[in-house]
Amino acid sequence: MNWQGKTNRQIQFSYRMVFYGVIAIAILMGLMWLIETPQPVECDGVEVPVEQCDSIFVPTENDVMVLDTMLNQVQDIEKDIDTLHIRMNRIEIKIDEMLEEQDQSNNVTKNSDELVMWIGDDGDTIWE
Repeated sequence: MNWQGKTNRQIQFSYRMVFYGVIAIAILMGLMWLIETPQPVECDGVEVPVEQCDSIFVPTENDVMVLDTMLNQVQDIEKDIDTLHIRMNRIEIKIDEMLEEQDQSNNVTKNSDELVMWIGDDGDTIWE
């Protein structure tokens, strides 16, 4: 192999420096990885990364009771809404029936003889 006029000592020195450089870069990368990687901390009895510690909600027994109560209330409200929907449908049907009856009774009275009006030749209104 052509060493371009280098002595063995210079070549060994070059190899040694390359080896030390690779080791130094590996050590620096390892340190950077350790520094940048957040270590888990214990937050309310749960190990989580540091940045998530403030955003974790661990419910207490009282919180569970409150949430259960709220769930029961929401379910009761849903039942009430369903019942109201059924009642509203019944009311709408009754109103429709009443309107139809009123229309039918108006049609009967409009066609009855009592409401027929005539205007006579002299301009008088005549009810028959």
